[in-house]
Amino acid sequence: MKTMQSVTKDEGRDGAQDKLGRTPLHLAFVKGCPEEAKRLIDENANVNACDHDGFAPLHLAVSKGFRDLAECLIEKGANVNAGDKDGRSPLHWVAFFGNRSMTQFLIEKGADLDAVDKDGRTALHRCATRGVCSVAELLLVRGANVNAVDNDRKTPLHYAVDWNHVSMAKLLMVNGANVDAVDNDRKTPLYYAAAVRGHSEMTDLLRWHGAKE
Repeated sequence: MKTMQSVTKDEGRDGAQDKLGRTPLHLAFVKGCPEEAKRLIDENANVNACDHDGFAPLHLAVSKGFRDLAECLIEKGANVNAGDKDGRSPLHWVAFFGNRSMTQFLIEKGADLDAVDKDGRTALHRCATRGVCSVAELLLVRGANVNAVDNDRKTPLHYAVDWNHVSMAKLLMVNGANVDAVDNDRKTPLYYAAAVRGHSEMTDLLRWHGAKE
């Protein structure tokens, strides 16, 4: 098993940061050394330290799938809604990557379902761009706003349509998505499906759900 002793030595004391702003705790996750990460957490390393990209250790723990360590971080005071330099919380990232179990974990730990990044996008927006229905369904069941609008006033449905994720669009509409929502350019999901992308199946689906021409 690879150890981190040489890394912590190179970085100096446990709270020191490298040229990318990473502490030894960040590096333990980056290098895939859970035992060292646990040692640092137990020795009261700063669990909310951010690197130059704004990533806290919790971002890395959940992205790497270290659920037990993520729990340890939160127990030590890690901010479950911490935003990176783009304002994206751990929930934004696990939803984007389609990790349903970690999404469930973060929700149970108090993650804000409708937290927005610097573009005004929620985890559901991020999920809709990837078409991961299992995660979107979980977010919706737990109360995520299906009609949340980002800085361009685009809803998750706009993104599902733009990326031609038919199953995602259907899921959103069944859960109350406004099929006639307009963005800052006064464009509806139907406009993007028909005029911009030429997605015939998506266009038919939107019309079946009552979208106006």
